[in-house]
Amino acid sequence: MALPLAAFAVAGSLAASAAPLQPPVAGLAQAPAVQRSIGTANMEPDGTIVLRLIARGSGGMRGEGVLRYGVSDPGHQDILAHVGPLKPGETRPVAPWPD
Repeated sequence: MALPLAAFAVAGSLAASAAPLQPPVAGLAQAPAVQRSIGTANMEPDGTIVLRLIARGSGGMRGEGVLRYGVSDPGHQDILAHVGPLKPGETRPVAPWPD
């Protein structure tokens, strides 16, 4: 499931800062740079998945968004399938979605 770029524009803010890239996703150490983490996924005690995502563009453009997927949300299982096993209280890096 690809997240629409508009989600970043609606849920995030843009700033012209050049923050360091997130560390690579575990298990992808030998992967190309495009496989770096785009943020984190955290599971709350009630099973809600909270994505904190960062998008970077040319000229130092940066967008940040926070997306929440409750257990009854239709996208909850798709997000869980993408980020991997996640238990309440755990945080995992989020790899980019395929194009």
